[in-house]
Amino acid sequence: LIEKAALTRREAEIVRLVMKALPNAQIREQLHITDNTLQKHMQNIYRKLHISSRLELFRIMSGTDGAGTGL
Repeated sequence: LIEKAALTRREAEIVRLVMKALPNAQIREQLHITDNTLQKHMQNIYRKLHISSRLELFRIMSGTDGAGTGL
């Protein structure tokens, strides 16, 4: 799914961290990025995957809606 959506390496890394249920603060700290940068990456991820929330991201990445195949 990540390749299909043409996510960048950084976006894919963020998706993996989100899927570990890490809060934004821990993701920012691990990646050494600002809140604005993380939010921009999340917007790009949502746009590319045609979703609008973290819950939807969990659903498609876990395959619970039939669209995703996981990481």
